[in-house]
Formats: sequence, C-alpha cells, structure tokens
Amino acid sequence: MEISRKAGGPEGQRATLWSAMERDLCHICGEADPDFWGIEGDLIVMCDGCDEQAHLSCYGLTEVPEGDWFCQGCVDGVKVGPGMPDDSGMCALCPVPGGVLARVQPPSRWATDWGADGSHAHLCCASSLSEVAVTPSTTCAPVIDMSRVKNSRMALMCGLCGLAGGCVQCSMKNCFQGFHVLCARAAGL
Repeated sequence: MEISRKAGGPEGQRATLWSAMERDLCHICGEADPDFWGIEGDLIVMCDGCDEQAHLSCYGLTEVPEGDWFCQGCVDGVKVGPGMPDDSGMCALCPVPGGVLARVQPPSRWATDWGADGSHAHLCCASSLSEVAVTPSTTCAPVIDMSRVKNSRMALMCGLCGLAGGCVQCSMKNCFQGFHVLCARAAGL
C-alpha cells in the first residue's frame, strides 16, 4: 500500500493508515469470530474504558468478568502519548495509538520516535516477535518481557509508517522489508 500520496506529511500519512484499522475485531489476533480459536465460550470482551476488544483467550481471561472490565492500558492510564501531534500510542514496539496494552516488565530500554516510555506494549505486537515473551497471569493482563530484543529489531524501519521499532520482516526470499504488525494489519497485508 502506497500511503505517501494519501496525506501530507508523515503525521498525516500515519493518521490515514491507522484510521483504516478495523475496530470490530479482537485487537490481539485480528479475528472477529468469538469462537475462532476453537475454544468453546471464547467470547470477545470489550473494555469499558476504550472500547477495544479481545478474545478471552487472547487476553488471558478464562471467563467474562462481572461488571465493568478495563484493559491494562486503561487501568494504568497510558492510552496515548503525552502531547504527541499525531496521537501516537504508548506501545514500546509500535506507534499505533490505542489498542490492547499490557505491562512490560522490566520496562523496555529502547527509546522510541513516538515518545513511549517503555512501560506498556500491545499484546498483538509482543506476541508477533519471537524474542518477546508474553507470560499469562491469572490476576491481571499478561506481562510482556522485552529483555531479549536486539538492537537490529528495534532499528528496523516500517515500510508503511516510516518509523523504526519492533517490526516483523517479510519472509519472501531476498526481501528484508520491515513492518509494524498493526501498520501491516491496517494496510491489509
């Protein structure tokens, strides 16, 4: 997807790309079907703070919580980067705003172009990178460990938004293009 002609400037390009993101899906796996993973009763829950959605199994829950339910990003109040002109998010791996976040423990040591403090990451981003560990918890959201992430991973530039970060690479022979997982999802890749 060529986004450079759709909006003026990098901020406009990213906003155009991210506004294409489908919101009526599990933010973690990208699927809409409640029983997609073949787990009976694997419903999709919606955060009462930000309206992001996740399968129970993708978020690490075993049953629908009683009463109001808030994702870890809403509980911790870290949904959008402070004063960011393009509303970049607080994920330590990608600049996409919002989404289902979990705590990064220990906090990421990587500085980001979008001002994330390294304390949270999208579960979608974390579970897509082999060197990132996602540990389930029975009392809260899963916990993300980025301590094995290498410089080379964080230096990869996303071919869609133009920012470096926790990108996956194309698996085609002789193609080394990197993409943030959620940028690629928004672009339909």
